[in-house]
Amino acid sequence: MWTAQGLPLPLKENCSPLVFLPKGEEAGGAEGVYRDPGDTRPISLKNADLKIIGAAMSWALRPCMIASTHPSQRGFAPT
Repeated sequence: MWTAQGLPLPLKENCSPLVFLPKGEEAGGAEGVYRDPGDTRPISLKNADLKIIGAAMSWALRPCMIASTHPSQRGFAPT
């Protein structure tokens, strides 16, 4: 409802828990699986509402982004 009223997102809505999934097939103990940071896959568990809002904003802004991006721009530029 806050977006329909033109209010900013509550700060807690911008936070997301992180999960570090282990890479590989090493056996773990009863307490858990321990890995070096480079041996994990960090996953951010974002709120689905924010994903939908972000996708809608990206879709709406895409024509402006394409029109304002220089042709020589590469990487992370909309096409």
